[in-house]
Amino acid sequence: MLIRFGYELTFTCAEPALMVCLLDAHRDRVQNIRYETPFETTPAISTVTYLDTFGNHVRRFIAPAGDLTIRRDAIIEDSGQPDPVKLDAEEIAVERLPNDTLVFTLGSRYCETDKLSDIAWQLFGSAPRGWR
Repeated sequence: MLIRFGYELTFTCAEPALMVCLLDAHRDRVQNIRYETPFETTPAISTVTYLDTFGNHVRRFIAPAGDLTIRRDAIIEDSGQPDPVKLDAEEIAVERLPNDTLVFTLGSRYCETDKLSDIAWQLFGSAPRGWR
């Protein structure tokens, strides 16, 4: 199936501000892009892109004071099938996790883990182990 995705976002900044955006398809899906317009800004500004450690295309730029609109339009091909489910997936103890997976166990600066840990344990601490 073909899925159209894109965005047109307008920001109003009181003063110039650094923006870091993750709005593009993951690098693992680039070969499935069937159509894509260039990333566009109004007013036109320069941007820098790079791949982060998770394979995401990251775009950074300084938004000028005033309004800034960013836009892109694209079509991606996808099977439309849900992600695979492995009901017998084994839960692996943290000490047995491969080194390259440990980064996914770290807290996020977007979530105050110190404030949410207690309630998370209360809500989900008795959840069944494994894939559920």
